[in-house]
Amino acid sequence: MDTFKKAQGLPINTIILIAIGLLILVLFITFVLGGFGTLGSGTGGGSQALAAFQTQCQTYCTDAQQTLSTPTQWCSATDRISNTLYNCANTTSIGVSCKIGSKTYGPTTGTNGLPKNC
Repeated sequence: MDTFKKAQGLPINTIILIAIGLLILVLFITFVLGGFGTLGSGTGGGSQALAAFQTQCQTYCTDAQQTLSTPTQWCSATDRISNTLYNCANTTSIGVSCKIGSKTYGPTTGTNGLPKNC
């Protein structure tokens, strides 16, 4: 009679462990090489952060308008968005100017490097 010989192979548990180990290794290498740094930093995140900063700048200006005072928070507020430093007073990049009474703050640069009247 013919006896059927079973082929030797790796148990399924061993194959699953090897697959999980390879996945962890790939994820670890990607993490070490900085591959996860770009996750979640698409154009939507940067533009949303910029819009939020514009709103913050407008709020600082509105607060100063209500008290008829110099908008010191508006003049000094900065935020780093997608490795670019933005300032409320830099109206060319933010698009928010501040007018209180007859004075307009920004974008004309004064002697201290800040917008005129800051």
